[in-house]
Amino acid sequence: MRVRQRMEALLDLPRGSLTGEARLEIYAGRMAVMDGHCAVLDCEEDVIRLRTGGGVLCFRGRELRLAAFSAGGATVEGRLCAVEFE
Repeated sequence: MRVRQRMEALLDLPRGSLTGEARLEIYAGRMAVMDGHCAVLDCEEDVIRLRTGGGVLCFRGRELRLAAFSAGGATVEGRLCAVEFE
């Protein structure tokens, strides 16, 4: 186990907090919050694709928008129909 992973376990932190792994939280199919390093690959009303350290995360739905974005994460809002890992 790596040092950062051990620190997460010892401090009872969510997995990925110190290692930079992406973490995704979805709220009632209307908002998704992704923490972790990412880059925008595609941003349209029906699909938003983000590159993360673990691959590409694809949000599909209607009226999608990138409500917030930084190198450390993103917030997608709209009517989420599917979330896929590519």
